[in-house]
Amino acid sequence: MHVRRPVRALLTAVLLAATVLVGTAGSPAVAASTSAVKGAVTLDGKALSGVKVTLMWTDDGDYYIPIGTDTTDSNGVYSFSKVTYQSDYGFRVRLVDPQARAVTTERSVVLKPGTTVTRNVWMDKAGSLRGKVARADGASPTTVRLDLDGPDITIGVPDNFEYAYPTTVKPAADGTWVLKGLPAGDYDVKFHDTAKTYADQCYHNVKAGLDDDESTACRSEITPAATTTTLTEGQNKTLSTETMSHLANRITGTVTDTSGNPLKGVSVLPWRAGSGTTNGQEWDAVTQASGNFKVGYLPDGQWQLEIAGENNVYAPEWYDDSVLRSGAATLPLSGGQLTTGLTIKLKSNATVTTTTSVGTTSVKFAISVSRRAGGVGYGDVTVSRGTVTKTAHLSGGKATISLFGIPAGTRTFTISYSGTASTAPAVIKKVVAVN
Repeated sequence: MHVRRPVRALLTAVLLAATVLVGTAGSPAVAASTSAVKGAVTLDGKALSGVKVTLMWTDDGDYYIPIGTDTTDSNGVYSFSKVTYQSDYGFRVRLVDPQARAVTTERSVVLKPGTTVTRNVWMDKAGSLRGKVARADGASPTTVRLDLDGPDITIGVPDNFEYAYPTTVKPAADGTWVLKGLPAGDYDVKFHDTAKTYADQCYHNVKAGLDDDESTACRSEITPAATTTTLTEGQNKTLSTETMSHLANRITGTVTDTSGNPLKGVSVLPWRAGSGTTNGQEWDAVTQASGNFKVGYLPDGQWQLEIAGENNVYAPEWYDDSVLRSGAATLPLSGGQLTTGLTIKLKSNATVTTTTSVGTTSVKFAISVSRRAGGVGYGDVTVSRGTVTKTAHLSGGKATISLFGIPAGTRTFTISYSGTASTAPAVIKKVVAVN
């Protein structure tokens, strides 16, 4: 994820407020405080019509702010007039061909006040890759995504760049796919099953390897057996059919509350046993309305599961029923193993509140305990300070406890709720000024 700096919003407002931009084919002389730019776009030496041209204002290359668009005419010509000129900012044009005849490109433009600058652009001829993907189980191939790793040709600024060509595609219902607008170069194609039945694999029918971050990759240094596809400029190539066949290591189960009601929106996070390695959203799962989850794509190894309830309503835990990771169960996975039938029951978190009445060397605590999933708390509450401690049983979620022999001054008390089979324990601190 690329992080935007806060100044962008201010810069955008300034630029938009200061800029008046009109695309024309033949503008009158420009005023000294403004400038204009025009040019011809060609491909293989011929005029290229229908290209979308975006003029952008840039702050020393940190940000690109679009300030106007035009489309090349039958002669391949574009133009922008009445561009507010400021010497502190640079300009660029981005050219995108909706018909994918040419590779998306950007060029810098040096504007001068009171003049019309000509910026002609020749574009590189684009190629394409196409093919078909299927699943060995016969299910719909629309669960598959293709990821393309190709030439390092980008557009945009360093902290918010994008590739100058498409890098992912969803197949059609019959499994056919196509990626257009590609520059010449070497490409590695990765196939990813969003249904989490199959492991990521590389063209042609090779299970994808793992890089240092434990993300799958088809580069030769990660997956030497993968087939790299080379495109020359403007080449259109069809790949042979790819069948998803390498079963992924998977874990499935159900998350409910302690009464067996399914919980939706609970996160299930796999961790390698004995390490701090997880892989964010690539491996995580979120329970459906049925409470069911599927954790997939897991590499071979020993795994532990962390379960985190949504909005802090339910207490997090580690499978199987452990508050601490040190007590979590370990699940061994290898060779496309499917571990099923895990049942995870989450306790409700508790909310503990108290009001106090202060006497001479004494404090009375009126304690209330409620369940964040609904209802009141049952069980015991304890108030303590040092060696002074007292416990009471909750009735209707409430209890009263008085402590005596407390020295005058500002004192801190600990109020502990024991929890039950359906509600997690809780602890709060209370600072009281004792007379």
